[in-house]
Amino acid sequence: MVRARRNDDLPSALHLTEPSACQALVDLAVREYGRIDVLFNNAAMAYFNWLEDITNEEWNAICGKK
Repeated sequence: MVRARRNDDLPSALHLTEPSACQALVDLAVREYGRIDVLFNNAAMAYFNWLEDITNEEWNAICGKK
């Protein structure tokens, strides 16, 4: 159940194969909203594993970087 809804968003552009860019976006979201409750990956490839267990190489494959 959603208890409160903010009518704002956090548009961002980043290269998903760069771990530092992903970390910067997470840091920005936490600074702005205090925490991340849900993270939705809308990339075109599915990889079934816990996010923290995916290696950089696997993440690069998901994002199409060779």
